[in-house]
Amino acid sequence: MVYKKQYNQYGQQSFNGPYAQGHYQQPVYNQPPPPKKSGATYTKISKGKFEGFTIVNAWNKSRKGLVTATVAPYHASGDLVTSDKGNEYIKMIASLKYERTGNEKLMPCLMNLKTKVIVLKEISMVITPNGSGRTASGKKATGYFGTMFKK
Repeated sequence: MVYKKQYNQYGQQSFNGPYAQGHYQQPVYNQPPPPKKSGATYTKISKGKFEGFTIVNAWNKSRKGLVTATVAPYHASGDLVTSDKGNEYIKMIASLKYERTGNEKLMPCLMNLKTKVIVLKEISMVITPNGSGRTASGKKATGYFGTMFKK
């Protein structure tokens, strides 16, 4: 790369390269990853009417405040829903709680049996077991509960 030689008002030579006038920043190595701001825990139900089904507890910390979700089977959960592509889903009910306002919301949803992904279409959010990291307090967290991203 060719840098032009420039002269300042005192006749001293200066360069317009990356090291000129202190604009070069040292690279930062071994910087810790940012803290995790969402998570989801998948648990198998061991007793009761819905034994063998999965219950999901998820949380998301954002500008809106803390949002917690509990996704559980309900009376219509025995029916499987099959999509045109052949994916199988199970009907579930999601209970959302917004900690800042205290509002609670119930909504039906579907969980993909193969991937365990739950889509909450009404609020454009998704819950998935993929993802891991540590929270700001250092606790290990797995899963993701947040906005949907199209690939």
